[in-house]
This record gives sequence, C-alpha cells and structure tokens, in this order.
Amino acid sequence: MKIERNSLCPCGSGKKYKKCCITSEHRSVKIVSVFSELQEVCDDALAKIEAGDLLSAELEAERLYDLYPDDHMVNFLQGVCLVQRKRYDEAILFFEDAIHINPRFCEAYFNLANLYRQEMKTVESVACFRKIIEIEGERGDLGKLAKEELDWFEKMIQETGETLEEYLQANTLFEEEPKSGNLCTY
Repeated sequence: MKIERNSLCPCGSGKKYKKCCITSEHRSVKIVSVFSELQEVCDDALAKIEAGDLLSAELEAERLYDLYPDDHMVNFLQGVCLVQRKRYDEAILFFEDAIHINPRFCEAYFNLANLYRQEMKTVESVACFRKIIEIEGERGDLGKLAKEELDWFEKMIQETGETLEEYLQANTLFEEEPKSGNLCTY
C-alpha cells in the first residue's frame, strides 16, 4: 500500500507524511544502496585476489579504506590483502577492526582465528572459532569448519593428557600472572 505524501504519517506523529517519515525512508534506501554497491566492490576485489591480481585488489582496498574506514567489509578486504603479503600482524588489526564494527562477521572471525593459531595464540584462536559457532551454529559453512578446527585442537591437546578446557584455563592463568621485572643473571 502506497502512502500519499499529504496524508497523515502512519507513525502517529500527527504530521503529514511528507514532513515526517518520508525523509528517513528515502535516507535508508540511499544507505542500503551505497552499502550494497560497496559490498559488491569489495567482493570484486576479493575475486581479484583469488584470480591472482593482488595489486589491483590492493589499490581498490586502499581507495575504499580512504573513503570508508569504518566499514567492516573494507577492513576485511584490507586484512585479506595483508595476509597475501604475509604481513600478519597488520592483518590481525584489520580483522579485529572488522569484528569491532560488525560483531557477527564470521568470515573475519575465521581469518582471525587462523592468524592467531599461526601466532601460537591458542586461547584467542579457540575463542574466535567458538564465536563462529555461537553466531552461525555447527550447520553453517563456517560453523562446520570452526567445529572441525576445534575438534583438531581438542585432539592435539588430549595428546598431552589434558582436555582443551584445562589447557585453555592453564594458559589464561599463565597470561594473567604478574610479570616480574627481575631477571636471572647467573
């Protein structure tokens, strides 16, 4: 049902539709349009990476980041480009930013989990894989992969005689212990 511009606004404000909610509806349509175009440009750049055209993807990623530094997909794209260049510490920061912007962004959690694992940060890696399962469940594509990774962690840790939970708890306690400034010099 189309609302006429001069009829009362359906929000109940008592104002005419043209003086009330019509402007916010037009604004949201424009925002959705910009978002979908931005998503498409990021997807194209990611496809360029898969096709081996990293340089073009990096140029696009830099251009997009200059324009939209607070977009989760743009930060994700930057992270993927940096992984390709083996600049892992920088990539981690971009994936963390993407997650900060969109806390339900499973692809960023997955890439971050793998980088944490590579950096031997098991607690952080497991937390990312668990977050994917929390968001997507074990039946989603990334949820299945995250479950496989957690099963692998569990298997590796069990070889030491501990459960994954015991290992994570011990690592968390170890990280929390205050560091002494004293060094052994003998």
